[in-house]
Amino acid sequence: MFKKFALLAVVVAAMALPASAQWFGYTQYIQNGGFSTTSNWTWGGSAYLDTTSDDPCDIYYGYHINAAALFSPYDSVSQTFTVASSQSSFTMSLEVQAQSIAGATSWDEMKVYVEDLTNGQSEVFYVKGSQLTSTCQRFDFTPIKNYSGHQVRLTINSQAFTSLDWYVDNVAFWSHI
Repeated sequence: MFKKFALLAVVVAAMALPASAQWFGYTQYIQNGGFSTTSNWTWGGSAYLDTTSDDPCDIYYGYHINAAALFSPYDSVSQTFTVASSQSSFTMSLEVQAQSIAGATSWDEMKVYVEDLTNGQSEVFYVKGSQLTSTCQRFDFTPIKNYSGHQVRLTINSQAFTSLDWYVDNVAFWSHI
């Protein structure tokens, strides 16, 4: 019982770390990745902060994108941060749930853009409707570009042709020290 409580305390402490916090050899750059408020995020289209208790990820806070109701412009959420110098290995993760996944296809997609604002390069990662199950899932991506010392904008958006309502939570972008 004590081990379970100690592990829970470590997980809670890790989620409470501020952006750019170092923890067990990692530096986290996203602020408010759990969407406890709208702070630190730029909201686009009809994206909104979902604070209802019926979030399908069973996470109290998150944002919900209703892509079926908005074809243009895309619904999105983004955040800009600066990566510390001498960092070279990165991971980006998020938790995703889409409602009514019956009939979801690879055409239904959410894109995660990692844009290097210093040199204009970018990477795109996809979550396809065909990858989803009826439960909340964590997706991990490994950016290959070196963002060391650069300003970066992370943007998550649903695509205009999707028929899914996306819920996203616990967004993280960290470097391995």
